[in-house]
Amino acid sequence: MEEERRKDVTHYESNNILEKNDKFFNYYIGQNIINENEIDEFMEIINKELPITFRVLKNNKFNNFIHENIQKKLEGICKNNYSITQLNEDDHIYEIYLTRSQIKKDENYKNLYNYLINLNESGYIFRQELVSMLPVLFLKLQENFFVLDMCAAPGSKTAQIVDYMHLIANKKIKNDLINKFIQDNPRKLYKHIGEVCGESSENIEDKAGENIEDKTSEHIEDKDNEHTEDKTSEHIEDKDNEHIEDKNSEKSENKNSEHNEDKNNEHNEDKNNENNEDKNNENNATSMLNESTDTFHSAMENPKKENNVQDPVIEENEIKDNKDNEEDIYKTYYNILESNLYDDEFFKYILNADHNLYNDYKKLISNNNPTGVVVANDANFKRCCMLFHRLKNIHSNCLIVTNNNAVSFPYLYLKNKIDNSFEKIYFDSVLCDVPCSGDGTLRKDRNIWINWNPLNAYNLFQLQVNILKRSIELVKEGGYVIYSTCSLNPIENEAVICEVFNLLSNSESLKLINFENELVKKLNYREGLTEWKLLIDDKWFNTYDEFIDYLKDIQPEKFKKIYEKIKNGMFTPNKEFMDKINLKYVKRFFPHHYNAGGFFIALIEKCEQVQWKERSKNDVIKNIIKAKGCDLNELEKEATIRRYKNKKSKKKRNKKKKRK
Repeated sequence: MEEERRKDVTHYESNNILEKNDKFFNYYIGQNIINENEIDEFMEIINKELPITFRVLKNNKFNNFIHENIQKKLEGICKNNYSITQLNEDDHIYEIYLTRSQIKKDENYKNLYNYLINLNESGYIFRQELVSMLPVLFLKLQENFFVLDMCAAPGSKTAQIVDYMHLIANKKIKNDLINKFIQDNPRKLYKHIGEVCGESSENIEDKAGENIEDKTSEHIEDKDNEHTEDKTSEHIEDKDNEHIEDKNSEKSENKNSEHNEDKNNEHNEDKNNENNEDKNNENNATSMLNESTDTFHSAMENPKKENNVQDPVIEENEIKDNKDNEEDIYKTYYNILESNLYDDEFFKYILNADHNLYNDYKKLISNNNPTGVVVANDANFKRCCMLFHRLKNIHSNCLIVTNNNAVSFPYLYLKNKIDNSFEKIYFDSVLCDVPCSGDGTLRKDRNIWINWNPLNAYNLFQLQVNILKRSIELVKEGGYVIYSTCSLNPIENEAVICEVFNLLSNSESLKLINFENELVKKLNYREGLTEWKLLIDDKWFNTYDEFIDYLKDIQPEKFKKIYEKIKNGMFTPNKEFMDKINLKYVKRFFPHHYNAGGFFIALIEKCEQVQWKERSKNDVIKNIIKAKGCDLNELEKEATIRRYKNKKSKKKRNKKKKRK
């Protein structure tokens, strides 16, 4: 259903149709990034507005209600013009296929528009492009992580990080309470399984009692063997010589249930057994859980075993009509016991079954802030203000906003209050979403299409390399760095990754990680390129040496400032190097492959502290420029004046056309 909705996008309209940009297509076809037969499809998609995309934040107690309400409104108002896409097992997003003018001005959608605006301003939803949500999914977050968003503005990815850390903290609280309930209430657990499997209440009571007694007695036998024979004989002598009274029997039953079962008075047997079960379970819960998980695991793998293998709760041969249901129950509870996985339905059950647990949950959830910290940094002060404005409605105390140059972001130190010493601390994960030419965002910013030039990417290459290097230095050993851009250009993507790896003197300190989930597969990504080249002055250059030879032959008056920006690392390295670092693990996403934007992602793991090679101070290009006696600053000033005059004359011509 969602795929049909996505394909049948009928509401997109545009008054200003973008014309084909030959310079753009010549470059990307020459780089083997876009095929000639994709041009029409590409042009069609960039002339459509992006879907209105948002996600509901998990960091509020109303998120389930908001989800339900949004779905009802979309089903009633938008009908087939929306879809719900799963991000991961815990989160999904909404995509509405309407233009901004439609949802604002059309009376049919006005109420929906106002509702979404109010939710956004209140911090319940967050608007964000689909591909922009991908990097955070692979940061491997934990609720106690120290995370850095290196270039955070406008803050959408930071909000996603903070929200996920709150979600993980909330899940941890629930997991702890589930474990507490399982340890304190195994009888209720067995009853619940039996009820779901359709057992009668009498059978449940009998089997729950039998299984718990068997488990506790087995465990006590093992513990008794470990103790000295003297202690065991003392307990036996005391029991043989004394009459069993209520108080004494309760104490002795807690220590040796197997002997009590044989010697208890018949009229007190049921009561004593129940007390014995409860108290032994408190002392021996951990051992019982370990034993039961093994049996749960075998039942989960093969629920139709022979009769000589007994289930921990209900014997296989007594369940006839509910075998499929039984398998689901075993899977659910095995996961809870073994993997500590959060299960929503089971959590609801235990809150109803144990009111004390519910009171604990209310206290804990009222202050469920993660123990970790998220640092959102940006070099531009105005963008920092915008970042803070967007994030203030999240209401999280684990967020810090900083204003630093990403290339020189400082190390952080933790003060030891005892001896006043300082310890350098590293980040667990770093999101490095660097400044880029942004040609993957053509659908949002059409000026990029009109003014597109490959030189924009060349200007940013060294900055991107420096930011990624600093991100790697700041992350801990075993931590992860996500490098991402909203550009399709290999000079900003594969070339940056290769240059950073090439600068390592200890090459094993970093490695590229392959990453994937169901959503990434749907987006029809392409693996990293193994070959690219530079286009300068309408000429292709495959190697740095080719470009140097070109500079030597050029006339001094034709020199350009951009020549100084060209680096050896921009060109394709040798194939053996790319295979060694697994460059194929990086991923590029295209606008026309999934009705989204263009994006690039690489996941890097830091295996050990990095050591960088010393840079050569001999800059070949600068030496050539000096030898020819060129003043690049003067040439750049003249070029800037020419560009300014050309823009001014264009504006005048456009005004005349409008008057006519």
